[in-house]
Amino acid sequence: MVKRIRRDRGAPDILPLKKRGTGQPPHEPTEDTRKQAKGMALANIKIKRIAEIIGISEPTLRLYYADEIMGARERMLGKAALTLEQALDGKPMVAGQLGACCFTLKAQGKDFGWSERTEHTGKDGDPLLPSLENLSDEQLKQLADARRVLAEIAPRVAGRDGDSAPGAPGSTRIH
Repeated sequence: MVKRIRRDRGAPDILPLKKRGTGQPPHEPTEDTRKQAKGMALANIKIKRIAEIIGISEPTLRLYYADEIMGARERMLGKAALTLEQALDGKPMVAGQLGACCFTLKAQGKDFGWSERTEHTGKDGDPLLPSLENLSDEQLKQLADARRVLAEIAPRVAGRDGDSAPGAPGSTRIH
């Protein structure tokens, strides 16, 4: 193959081109690799790692698998939320489907406000138990009385459940 190029200063105007290699053949996505890419995207695996596992580059992954990887997690959460809404409207569910939807939303949907949280603080973020320095003398007396009563009844309560050793004070076991 020959290509004409224009050169200054008397260079020849016809130069032979070096034949280049053909490179790698274009990637052919299969149904299996599409399922693989979608599953890994749903599991929140990074794009770079998905490409490595499938054996292609990141740009190739983005080119051929855009539908599978872009927004896969959001689509899954949308389907789970829709299924949950349908269950609330009375649509019959397959056994375990409702639990799976709830689990999916709680585990994967935290960024979207789906979570089950228990507050471990008091009102407005205050500690649950007040500091002893802030208690009045009356409150300290009530706390001491409550501790004394608990210390008296604890061995009896433990003995009812069979937790205390035979012969221990408060034990109700027959030896």
